[in-house]
Amino acid sequence: MLLVAILLAPQFFSQAPEPEREGDDAGPLLSAYARDLAFWSTDATGQINYQLKAPTARYFDDSGLWQFDAPRWQVPVDQGEPWVGRADQGRSWDNQERARLEGNVVLSQAQPEGPITLNTESIDLTLPTRHAQTDQPVTLTGPAYKIAAIGAQAWLDEQRIELQSEVTGHYESTKP
Repeated sequence: MLLVAILLAPQFFSQAPEPEREGDDAGPLLSAYARDLAFWSTDATGQINYQLKAPTARYFDDSGLWQFDAPRWQVPVDQGEPWVGRADQGRSWDNQERARLEGNVVLSQAQPEGPITLNTESIDLTLPTRHAQTDQPVTLTGPAYKIAAIGAQAWLDEQRIELQSEVTGHYESTKP
């Protein structure tokens, strides 16, 4: 019995070896993991540039990359209500100035007549300039219209959305 314990002891009391990283094939090394993340970015005057919340997030220090699961965000604009949105996944890099949102992306802004909503599968954001763009199919919905297109650019501060190609839509006047 003692011999069995001596033979099995190294298996139970030894530490597992550290995983080895081999060049670029191993991928980025996880530096931090967060749950219930709430992130605010401010400008030099202390004004909020954007807010982001996610139930889980991962940070990779080697590349300065954040990955978010189910991110929710808010981007204030110079005039009017903030743009708010959600996606299945998100990534942020370049000192959190660039972001890509993927999977069931919804970006919307409340308006007095009713909300304006942009739906797509993927969108890239440049946060300092509040610019968004995608080459994916999009649907733009407003109080009296629904428009489908391939690709879009949005200048959030200007409340301007430009649809790129294959644009089709339906408009119903709300005035008698």
